Order: sequence, then C-alpha cells, then structure tokens
Amino acid sequence: MGSTCSGCISSEQPLNIQNNPESSTSAVIKEEKEEIEPTISIESLSKAYLIPPKQQRKSLVKNKRLDHITEIHNGKIISQQKSPKEQQLLNNAINSLLILRNIDEPCKQKLIDSMKLYHLESKEIVFEQGRPSECFFIVSSGRLEVLKDENRISILKQGDCFGEQALFDDSPRRNTVRTVEKSFLWVIDRNNYRSVLEYQSALEFKETNDFITSVPIFKSLTDEQLQVLISVLTLQDYEKDQIIFNEGEPGDTLHIVKEGEVNVIINNNILRTMGKGSFYGDQALISRCARTATIKANTSVTVLVIKRDSLVEVFGSGIEDVIFKNIIKTSLEKTTMLKDTSNIQKIQDFIKIIHYSPGDYIIKKGTRKGQKLYIVVKGRLKCGNNYIEAYEIIGESEMKRNSKDKFLENIIADTQSVVAEISKKRLESFMDIKIKKLNIVQEILSILQKVSIFRYLPIERLKLLVKFFSEQAYEIGESIISQGEVGDKLYILKNGTVNIIKNNDIIRTLTTGSFFGERALIYNEPRSASVIASSQVICLILEKSSFKKIVDDKMNNALIKRVELQNDTIGLNDLIPIKILGKGTYGRVYLCADKEKKSLYALKSVTRQKIAAYELYENLNTERSILMKIDHLMIVKLVKTFKDNLRVYFLMEFVRGIDLFDLQSKLSIIPLENTRFYVSCIVIILDFLHKNDIIYRDLKPENMFVDEEGYLKLIDFGSAKVVKGKTYSNLGTPHYMAPEIMTGTGYTCSIDWWSLGIILYEMLEGFVPFGPNEEDPIIIYEKVVGHNLIFYNISDNETKSLIQQFLSIKPGVRNLGSIEKLKSHDFFNKINWESVLCRQTKPKFIPKINDLSQEVSRSFIARKNLMEMIGREEAQEILYRQNSKAAKTFNWDSNF
Repeated sequence: MGSTCSGCISSEQPLNIQNNPESSTSAVIKEEKEEIEPTISIESLSKAYLIPPKQQRKSLVKNKRLDHITEIHNGKIISQQKSPKEQQLLNNAINSLLILRNIDEPCKQKLIDSMKLYHLESKEIVFEQGRPSECFFIVSSGRLEVLKDENRISILKQGDCFGEQALFDDSPRRNTVRTVEKSFLWVIDRNNYRSVLEYQSALEFKETNDFITSVPIFKSLTDEQLQVLISVLTLQDYEKDQIIFNEGEPGDTLHIVKEGEVNVIINNNILRTMGKGSFYGDQALISRCARTATIKANTSVTVLVIKRDSLVEVFGSGIEDVIFKNIIKTSLEKTTMLKDTSNIQKIQDFIKIIHYSPGDYIIKKGTRKGQKLYIVVKGRLKCGNNYIEAYEIIGESEMKRNSKDKFLENIIADTQSVVAEISKKRLESFMDIKIKKLNIVQEILSILQKVSIFRYLPIERLKLLVKFFSEQAYEIGESIISQGEVGDKLYILKNGTVNIIKNNDIIRTLTTGSFFGERALIYNEPRSASVIASSQVICLILEKSSFKKIVDDKMNNALIKRVELQNDTIGLNDLIPIKILGKGTYGRVYLCADKEKKSLYALKSVTRQKIAAYELYENLNTERSILMKIDHLMIVKLVKTFKDNLRVYFLMEFVRGIDLFDLQSKLSIIPLENTRFYVSCIVIILDFLHKNDIIYRDLKPENMFVDEEGYLKLIDFGSAKVVKGKTYSNLGTPHYMAPEIMTGTGYTCSIDWWSLGIILYEMLEGFVPFGPNEEDPIIIYEKVVGHNLIFYNISDNETKSLIQQFLSIKPGVRNLGSIEKLKSHDFFNKINWESVLCRQTKPKFIPKINDLSQEVSRSFIARKNLMEMIGREEAQEILYRQNSKAAKTFNWDSNF
C-alpha cells in the first residue's frame, strides 16, 4: 500500500504518481516489453464486458485515528436511554446496509449501545461536501436534505442511515447533508466503531477458540487448522424444550454450547445438564455413528455446530485422518533422527496406520529392535509392567545405532489403539541415505544453511549437495588454502582448528563446525587469505564442479547478485546518481551506482518534513524492520538504510523488467501457462512470508514485477505487518481486499490468498471479478458479498476450482489448512515447485531490457552529486498536507 514509485516507473522519463500516506521501498524500472500477441484485444474485451481501460488503482488511505470530530459540530448530545422501539430502528438501519449486515449479532448490539443521540435545529449542517469523512448517522426523527454542488438530490427521514463511508476511511464527502427541520440523529464516529468491533471480535474469537480447543479430538490441531475449523462453524439457536437431536438418530455434527443449557436424556431419564462450553457429538465427526442420547434445550440455547462433511470439504479428508497426521508429525519432530521437515512430510504420506483392539500384539517377543519405527497415535500399549502412551516412539535409538538386540517382552494394545509404523528399509528409501550416515548429513545440512550462498536453496537441493562432500585429513602446519590462488572448493571443519592468515598475520582462528572458502563456488577470484591447520584437522570438502551439477548458471547468477547486495560497508558518499526513477506523494526514488564497482541500486529518500506531515514514523520503521528480516530471491532486497538531518533513505536492489499490471494492460488476458507460472511464484512468496508471520495486505499486480529473467519479484512492503493471530487495520486496495477486512472484525494471513484469487481471475479474464467498473469501496464490498462469480473466458475445471477456493467467504478454506494441500491442487499439476524455487523453470515471457551503460558512463564523467540532485528535485515540490500536531520528538529513527 502506498507506493513511492508505484512499482511502475518509465525508463524514458519520470512518472509522477500521487498515492496514499504509506511508505514504500519499491524501487524498480519498467523496460520496453517483448511483443506478445494478445489473446483477446483490450478494446474488444472492454466492449464485450463494458470494462474501462486499465487504470492504476490506488490503495485505501489507512484510516488514522480521529484527533477530534468536526462533523455535526452544531449538534447537542442528548443523554437518553434507547427504548425498545429505538433499538429496533437502529437494528433495522444497520441491517439495511450490506457492509454491516454480516457483522455478528453481539458486535451489532455493541455498536448500537455505543451510538450517541444528537439534536440539531433546522438548516444545520451535518457535514459538507469535500470534507473528510468522520461519522456514521441514523435518523431518529426529523428530515434532512442531501445536496450535491448546492442542488438537492434526496431527502432523508426517520430510519434512514447515511455517511457509512466514514467507518472505513477519511475519504472526502461526496455530498452535503443539512437538516430541513429539527432533527435527532444517532451517531458513531470511526474511532468508536473500530474500537467496538475490535474489542468484541477479539472477545468472540478467543471464546470460540477456547471452546474448540477444549474438545479433546481438536487438541492436536495446528493454529492454521484451528482457523480452518473456526471458519466452517455455524451458529444455531434453539428454544426451551426443543429437541436438538434424538437418541438413535445417525449423527454427523458436533455441538458446543455457546449460551444456555441442554439436558442429556437416555431412555427418557435426564442423565445430566450441560452448560456453556460443554460439547456433545464429537464421535459423529469421526464416524456416522448413532446418537447415544437425546439432547434437549433446557433453556433458550445457542450452539456452535461443526458438520462432518464441512471438515472433509476443507481438510480434504476426515478429521481423524488430520488428527493422526498431526500426532505423527509432532512425534517425529521430537526425534533427532527425523526432525527435518521435508522427511517428515514424506513419511506422513506413506506411513502405515493400523488399528488394534485390546490384547492385540503390536510387537512380538524376540523381534529384532530398530527394524521398524512405531508411533503410538491413539490409546495405550503395554510392555510388561510399563505403559507406552500416545505420541511416544518405539525403535528410534535402536535404529540409529543399528542395534542387534531383540525385544524381551511382547508389546500389546492395552486399550483400543492406533499405531503408525514404517520400516527402516522404507525410511532409507525415502531419505535416499543410510540411517547410520544420518547424523553427519544433518550436521552438514545445519552448517550449509548458515552459508549465505546456500540460504536461497531448498532443502532438497542441499541434501543433494551433501552427497558430493568428500573427507580429507591435514597435519599440523599443513596449508589448506593459499592466499592469492584461485579457489574452487568449500571447506567444513569436521574436527580440529585452523588459522586464517592474511599477509602473514593471523586474523582469526576457526574451530570444529566452521566453514571457509564458500565464495570459490560462485566466483572465479583469488583467495583473500591463507588457511593453515593449527591441529590435526579433518575437512569435509565440496568442489565447484560438484556444486555446478546441482546449481545451474541461472541460479548461480542469482546467487552472485544476492551476495553482492550484502554490502554493509557502502555509504551515501559511495553513490553516483544516474537519474530519478519515480516521484510519489511521500518520496522519490533514484537510480544510483556504486563509485567503485558500478553496481546499480535504487535509493529512496523521504524528507523529515513529509514524515511529520503524514505521520510516517511507524510505517517506515515497520517496513524497514520487515525488509531487514526477510531475504528471498523473489522479494526485493533492502541493502541498507541511512539518515541525516533532512531525510531517511532506503538503499534497495534495483529490479529491471515490467510490473504485472503493465503486462496485463498490454495483453489484456495472460495465457494460462504464463498465469500458472506466475501464480506458483506468488504461492512460494506468500508461503515464505506467512511462515515468518508476515501478512502482505496489498497483493495486486502493481506490486509484482516480472524481472529480467521472467520471474516474479514482490515489491512495496508499505502495508505489510508482522502478525500472530488476528489484526484489525482497514487498508488495502478495494478490488483485492478480502471481505473480512472491510467488516472490521479481524483477519489473518488468509486475506493474501483471497487477493491471489482475484489476481488469478484477472489474469485470465482481463478484469477483476467483483465490481470492475466501481471505485466506491462500499459498492465493491457489496459486490464481493454478493459473490456473483461468473467465468467468461476460463473453461477448465482445475482453474475454476482454485479460484473458487481462494475466493471462499470462509477464510480458513482458502489454502485448505496447509501450504502442502494448496500445492497439491490439480491446477499446479504441471508445476515442479523445487524447479521454480531454484529458478530452473524456463518462463514463457522474458522482458526486453534497455542498456543503461551509456547513462551510467555519462553520470560518472559528469561526476554528478547525489545530494545536489535530491535537493533540486525537492525544491520543485509542494507539500500538500500540514500536520497540526507537534512532530515526534522521540528517537523514532534510531534503527536507520
């Protein structure tokens, strides 16, 4: 949200784009594109569906808290209790608005309770056209006129509501509203509205979460799976003495009492009474068994209902299967042998799950230990006088040491039990390595993951690299590396210590577990220092020729570029300005070059004057914090930040190519295979962000760049946020915003999957699915809730299915509770995920890139001065907003 350069800057001339008060570090340049024949022309598509030509879409202004209320300033607050009649009037008015109708009843009641009654005389102004929106109004009595450019366009009367846009942002009022006669209005301002919704929604969410986790069969669910479960809950009300279900009926639902009491009746006798938080029917979620009792409402009752079929729909399997896999995963993660997550996923898919009755043999006396791995998934096992409980593992230590011991006792099921088992032979087949070598492999893997050049390789590629390591011993004083020689090996110290010597001086000593020489794998350069064994040493060695078998030239080049960006020593004085890339409301972006290496960077500058005017303190700090935390080949890289008395600066990776918005504008409809590739890139990016607890919150084509190799790169982190649980901020770009953002009832990272669904539809249809001609966020939301999803150009079922999944009103359904299930969707059948991640998939479209060498050379010859260029640009600028509040005096920029 709020791009400084909007991710779309012409390489021919600067583009002035006005945008909202959010920061951005997006720093890119648009090149001339390779010609691709459009599938359908923009003109014919627009005519067929009445879609206007594509225009750059602005994000919603992030709603700042109101310092004071200026609307209805002549009104007098009347202290009055709301009568039942007034309560009904307010409830009816709220329900007349689709944007508020879908809010939970407790939240609606809290909103009604928070509304204040204002009295206005005749001819009083409620609010004026063009002024910022602040309050929402419901007419209690009287009449008011709506004026546009001083002309009356309608009359408001009792029960009418108006001004709802204020609940979401401070957009300018489109009309003036004035009383015709003495009138009374119920009013709530944006601050109170957001506070009420946030408090009540958080309360409801916690209560529901507590209810769910109190049910034993749900205790093993992950947080992500719990969100899926909550998303399919429904509320059901019953009157006193109403039968909820009868004894003997087939069951397929679990009920949790939210309010009230129920009686449990067997053979017409009340067995017990259950109150708030109690549950019944949990076994019905596992099998369609008959109800063992009648449940009857003892009072008016509200229950949370979970249907068995709904769980199968969202999880792709029964809840028991989900629970078993969770227990297996949790148990394996506790082992030292199989803690690698990629192995665990494979084992989960192929492990054998067996049900046992009490007294059944699981392992017979005399069986050799360590030939199989057993996990107790459910129930309890007995071994002599000892018991083995759920989550416990049998056989791990014996398998690791290749034990020849035998079991001295039978191990039998003490209760109805479920045990998962997998043989040693099958484990070794999955992992493609002998168990006895597993410890050293895991040790090497843990070291490789610390090496910067391997940070971007998936675990499967690292495992392949491990196979190429050889072992070599060195005596005390023996030279391992000589300064000045061209290197071709990476070394890991398995045992011993070495001295790093530069120009005959020992600069440091490395010990067991350290590594050195890694740059030799990607560069052809002389060694910068010598390495001499200072004790008996054993090294594990990876040769460059072996590395090249796993990492091709494209990936190698990507690694080189990424490593070169890790330049902590560069300063502002080391930069030569080339030209301005983009101007925005809050800053400017300049193309710069390193004076020594001539490496290109993009530098964004934001003046302290603007930071104060738009209160960007938190935005800039959050964006910096997130970008410094993450490092991914498909995300724009923040190199370093700077500050001086006038500005703060972001030095960024310089991305060349074309943004996805411009590509869509050129083609109208993007071919399916291109779309599939781009969507797979976005899935990889979102998976990375969500695993780091980051919600992006403004996913749209303008914020994604097709780089010079044809891969997507995500830019502009001005809206991103680190979140664990729910957040409530109302921001984003309306056409791409999930419905739960607009309601204000809280959201999680699932909103990013909704946005991806909009993008997928748009790439293949040429326009967004909901309200493509609309600009008003309220109208767009109404179209979203109406959910009239129509496919015009899309015909294949796999694509339709994925779009429908992403655009589910139930947030938890959008990725089916896990990234693994999402990646296994039929739409991605042709995608090799590891190949995409390693940049080995060949994109169908590569942008043409302009040669900038002459511009760079001219700038060096002219000896352009960076600060002089920035000063000239800023001198032409007009500050359109002044902040009446005092500037922050705390040390907000200490991290820059």
